[in-house]
Amino acid sequence: MASILFKSEEDRERMREASRWFPAQVAGAVEERYVETRWGRTRVLVTGPMQGPPLAVLHGAMASSSHVLPELGPVLDRCRVCVLDVLGQSPWSEDRKLDDYGGWLDEVRTALGLTRFAPLGVSWGGMVALRAALTVADRLTQLVLVVPVGVVTGSVWTGLRDGAWPVVTYRWRPTAARLERIVAMQFTARHAEWERYLGEALLAFRLDFRVPRLGKGDGWERIQCPVLAIGSDLDVHAPGERLLGRLREWFPQAETELLRETKHCPPLTPEFREFLGLRILRFLDATS
Repeated sequence: MASILFKSEEDRERMREASRWFPAQVAGAVEERYVETRWGRTRVLVTGPMQGPPLAVLHGAMASSSHVLPELGPVLDRCRVCVLDVLGQSPWSEDRKLDDYGGWLDEVRTALGLTRFAPLGVSWGGMVALRAALTVADRLTQLVLVVPVGVVTGSVWTGLRDGAWPVVTYRWRPTAARLERIVAMQFTARHAEWERYLGEALLAFRLDFRVPRLGKGDGWERIQCPVLAIGSDLDVHAPGERLLGRLREWFPQAETELLRETKHCPPLTPEFREFLGLRILRFLDATS
């Protein structure tokens, strides 16, 4: 069967190799597990203290658990962190489209022995966390959303001009200048390893920019747990002020944080990891 994610198996293996640098940056021990579900096999990276509050982390599009793990900073010292490779978005999990994110997350949760837990979703993973939360609402202790997509959209013209068109031209004829244009739209600060990975991923993945939409009639009132939502003011995919305003409508209990002078991908620096990790921990401590 042809891959829905990659042009070839060689592309999949190349993306696995390109992602190995990221979890190696984590100081503590990281355990790799595989969980079988009705939708196929899911890779999970597990780290943090055994007795820490359980956190199920969901990564962004065209990435993996390897990428988000080192960005969690001090969260890894306090929480039992399980980072799931999202089906249909990672070279490590089952290569298939998934509609029932809630059922999938519930089966993975059960296999990991998480009775109650907090999902933390980043970008595409934020959309996954929101959709899944509707199914597992009674299991949630908290919900953390970092620049989730699918809630609001930015300017169509800006998205085409600064997003889609540079990607099309880069895939047609990849050059350093064209990759830099894409990086400039997405990233707040330059990072050599992330840029190298992105350059390879844009050529290896079968790109599908369609994001499942979320709406006010989806039943958000069922989610009564504390919510932390973080947005970026310069995010062309999910403009921060509009994003946080919409989430406050859906979740009146939500605590929100707007990152200033920040694009869709916040700074990939030790200082920002420390800030973000401590911000998440303050929320978890205050609402536990």
